[in-house]
Amino acid sequence: MADMKPLTIWTVYHKDGQLDEYPIMNLDTHGYFAANDDDGGKGINNLNPAWSELVAVYYIWINQIASWCVGINHYRRQFEPKTLPSEGEACVYKQYDWGRETVAEQFARHHGKEALYVTLAALARHKGDRYIRNLTENHILIGNCCFVMAWSDFQNMCSWLFPLLDEIRDALIGKPKNHKDELKRWRDYAVKHFGEENADYQMRCISFIGERLISAWIMENLNIIQIEHKASVNP
Repeated sequence: MADMKPLTIWTVYHKDGQLDEYPIMNLDTHGYFAANDDDGGKGINNLNPAWSELVAVYYIWINQIASWCVGINHYRRQFEPKTLPSEGEACVYKQYDWGRETVAEQFARHHGKEALYVTLAALARHKGDRYIRNLTENHILIGNCCFVMAWSDFQNMCSWLFPLLDEIRDALIGKPKNHKDELKRWRDYAVKHFGEENADYQMRCISFIGERLISAWIMENLNIIQIEHKASVNP
């Protein structure tokens, strides 16, 4: 533990060439994470078309690639904390204010009521009342799965998040046989609910759910000491 780096921010990209257009901002603190690369069975990179940046979060957690502080950036959304967060603190890239709309209402409008109800039901089964309130009463979203937090907090968040997402996935599309089958199920789900023309985007339903759960977990468990950008959004 003593030789761990103080900070590693994983900059996630999805296609070759993206980091040529959006170079990594600081090679001393940032590492590349190619979400489209074969992970050799050590993660869920094959699910990138559905799980998006969450494949990086999962890989770092499940393989215990530890730094004292760990962060996730998107190749188009890079930031660095002005002060390293201690345990119980977080720095985030962007905070959206949905105005009159709650996080739950905004999600349902863009991604459907079924996925919202399944998510709320899963939280209720796990005594997640404070997270339900965060989604249904709060109009602030920490967006884009971009954050920096202490390693211990990251582990606690992931241990809560990924079993919950697996349960939500199984309720929405059934339990998949393998990664290939899961991607087909997500695409079929997207075509059924949103049409072929929107399927590539909407098959990322589980990543949109994960984004909102990460937001709720951070707000309910950590003190946010830095917000890089704030955006007011009128629904």
